[in-house]
Amino acid sequence: MRQLLIKTGLFLLLAGSSLIMYFFIVDYAENKTANNGIFVFGDSQTYQGLDLNTLRTEFDLPIYSAARHGAGVYDFLVFTKYVPDNSKVILGFSKSMLLREKEKDFNQLGLSSSALIDLKNNGYSIAEIREIAYNNLLPKKVFRSYHTLYANNTFEHDTLVQKIKKSYTKLFSETPDYLNDKMALLEMAMLNLKNKNCTVVIIGFPYHEELVEIESSSKVGRFLNQFEDRCIAEYLDNNTDTLWLNGNVHNMYDMTHLNAQAAQNASAKIGSTCFEKNIYISINGGIAH
Repeated sequence: MRQLLIKTGLFLLLAGSSLIMYFFIVDYAENKTANNGIFVFGDSQTYQGLDLNTLRTEFDLPIYSAARHGAGVYDFLVFTKYVPDNSKVILGFSKSMLLREKEKDFNQLGLSSSALIDLKNNGYSIAEIREIAYNNLLPKKVFRSYHTLYANNTFEHDTLVQKIKKSYTKLFSETPDYLNDKMALLEMAMLNLKNKNCTVVIIGFPYHEELVEIESSSKVGRFLNQFEDRCIAEYLDNNTDTLWLNGNVHNMYDMTHLNAQAAQNASAKIGSTCFEKNIYISINGGIAH
């Protein structure tokens, strides 16, 4: 009986060690990156709002994107783990990332014990952390070299417009109890990049003017604007600029996302100004007409 227990224990130890080794080997193979490149992170606005081919041409550097639809603060923390020291980083700042319900975040960029500990220390329950860990047990490919952009046509479907406005009104109608936790986690990720001596460019993508009005007239919207200003002061030395797109053509695919043509134009203009310093760049002053 004793020998059986010893053999079983050795088998489990060997199996566990092999799985851990497999995870790290595959993770390294999938996500090893060059130091001389540009690293991108954000949610759907960033994914649809930046054309990686244009950025690659403008900078003549590899582009590594971890932007995902629904990306959240856990994904941001994981992203900072993989970014090398002294890197150039482009981030999309999204208020909806902070307001979105935690379980609706992407939360699948990879497994990071330090990020899970940060979640535990900032209001995430054991059940929530366990779910995130389970969804990241297999190694993930963090960085992509392409974005599939939205078409240049714009929708005019009244039902969809009303649905988006209703959803946005609900999102900004109250302050969620997890907002301060998400804000603290976002700042931890920003501090990670600062400690790695990265040059950071944050892009403020435009929304339809009706959504901007909903946001600016809400208490939580004004609170998040103050938080954004604080982050710009703390991590970007109060450096700001505005990038203007051609106002004579349609730039939006819908009320919150640029279309392919606008993404290409924005990426070209970003390429001509970025990385001289940490900076926040607002596209069209944050408003899409």
